[in-house]
Amino acid sequence: MERLTGMRIGPEADAPRICARIVLRSGQALSSAAGASPASGGRSVADLIEELSRLSDRTIGSPHIWVKGMAVNDPAAVCLGTREGSDAVALALKCMRGWTSVYTLNPVLPAAVLRALARRAGAHIYNEGDDTLYASQSYLTLAANLAGRRLIRLPRRLDVVDPFTGERLWRGVTEFDREFRAKETVIWRLS
Repeated sequence: MERLTGMRIGPEADAPRICARIVLRSGQALSSAAGASPASGGRSVADLIEELSRLSDRTIGSPHIWVKGMAVNDPAAVCLGTREGSDAVALALKCMRGWTSVYTLNPVLPAAVLRALARRAGAHIYNEGDDTLYASQSYLTLAANLAGRRLIRLPRRLDVVDPFTGERLWRGVTEFDREFRAKETVIWRLS
């Protein structure tokens, strides 16, 4: 695991199979790496910790994931979360040369956490909601989880076209909004 992640990770002593829920920590790091420079176009680790600290649900990860207890034991890693009921580091980040490693004990993380990690990496965020979104160079699809207005941000100025009718819905925009019904799915062609 150390070769894969670049972090020292080991089993918890005499730990039976445990529920891998993670409690997010706010501002507590294993080292001064929290001030580390962001990835190209990304944000600092301190910004990531701040974004995670604003989440309303502080305990994350599927409650159905049971594992042998593993913990990050690396002074150069930043602790983002500990295993529920323990001080064992279960979610950590470590800045490497030219890349950033993230380890999680629970692979089923909420969309808001994945968005925060993607933002830290400099990835474009199309939608701040917890909807299913697929994007390619030519198409964008959003499946709304709940009803309501969505603001869609595009990575550059584009035309947004209805792929079925050819109607140009928005011309040369970097963002647009639309009202969705619950469970409605819409596809757009981008050009």
